[in-house]
Amino acid sequence: MLQERVEGKWLESFRRVFALNGIGAGTRVAIVAETQSRPVLVHLSDLACHDLRAEYCMITMPTPKQTAPVPVKSTGTSVAIQQNRAVIEALKRVEIIVDCTVEGLIHAVEWPEIEAAGTRLFVICNEHPEILERTEPWPQLAEKVERGISMLREAKEMRVTSKAGTDLTVDIRNAPCGGTAGFTTKPGGVAHWPGGLCLCFPGPKTVNGRIVLDVGDMNLTFKTYLTSQIDITITDDFVTAIKGDGLDAVLFRDYMEAWEDPMAYGFSHIGWGMHPGARWVSGALYDKRDMQSTEFRAWAGNFLLVHRFQPICQPLHAWPFRPADAQLHRSPRWPCGGAGRRSAGRSCPAQIPVEKAMSDIADYYDLTRIRPEVVTVLNRINELGRERFTSRAPGIDLDASFPVQNYKDFAEEGFL
Repeated sequence: MLQERVEGKWLESFRRVFALNGIGAGTRVAIVAETQSRPVLVHLSDLACHDLRAEYCMITMPTPKQTAPVPVKSTGTSVAIQQNRAVIEALKRVEIIVDCTVEGLIHAVEWPEIEAAGTRLFVICNEHPEILERTEPWPQLAEKVERGISMLREAKEMRVTSKAGTDLTVDIRNAPCGGTAGFTTKPGGVAHWPGGLCLCFPGPKTVNGRIVLDVGDMNLTFKTYLTSQIDITITDDFVTAIKGDGLDAVLFRDYMEAWEDPMAYGFSHIGWGMHPGARWVSGALYDKRDMQSTEFRAWAGNFLLVHRFQPICQPLHAWPFRPADAQLHRSPRWPCGGAGRRSAGRSCPAQIPVEKAMSDIADYYDLTRIRPEVVTVLNRINELGRERFTSRAPGIDLDASFPVQNYKDFAEEGFL
């Protein structure tokens, strides 16, 4: 089990991320927590604000009694403020809230009023600091997220398919779109850490089709990988059938039925993650108490589907799973695959379009924090990817074969 104490490296990380969120000398900040908050996150936030010479206060609310029929996890809908008028008014008078509540205030009933006052919200998700350290946001991620959000805004339809049987169609015309790279400086802005998400909230009667959750996909509420399939039918935004004989389907059905509320089956939002520091495999390496599952919303290469009370996650083009393929169908004016090329009715993958064959290492690493000799190695690996691996990738994916020649190339370069 990981220990939860203040570490110098974590404090340095908090200071960097707080500075990205515009916190500095004289910034009016409120650190909001509750009695069940992870203490180390509150402590690190306190010290970071002090070191940055912010003008800050700390508000800790008692965690309310439970009212839901089943445990509620990973919702972004904290009830900690409890409509306390004094707290709401106080939060309307600061520049930024550092949110350390268990569930986060993004969807809290009090947030729209606070947001309207110009206060921005920075949610530190209820993750162990080691997870936050690995998923620290950096400035370069913002451009990628913005491009992803632009793709969603310009698109008419999203189609999601997989070899497991997923075939989902979503009309996303006029759908509110958003996302976060993990920081914000705009009045009324919202960010969370881990970040790196692109999302949209489709309108009424726009989501139809079938989602087949396969082995290795994730139920983020349960914080588990699936070991058996769940076959879900969605009609006009609502789950109308949950099929499957395995334990995963049984638990899924039982959880949804426990609410005794038809709205529990309603669709909320869809999107994908873009943070290269987040990892799908991490869920196998942490205790459930160490994670809030936000990392698995953020990892680059997933498809995120959220019902009212149950987020689920599928991989997009990610080994070792059979790929799901999400496509955004755009109007003819949308450039796809590079400047000067038009979609003309064809579809684009729901990942960030690139104008070169392979991304640069600066897209994934903060080079100011990496030794020059390591940068040299990373650049050489990137060159191998561009010169050799890229052309082999489609065949390897289709055959589900092991990339033997890639490993031989690594050995010849002295990397193995």
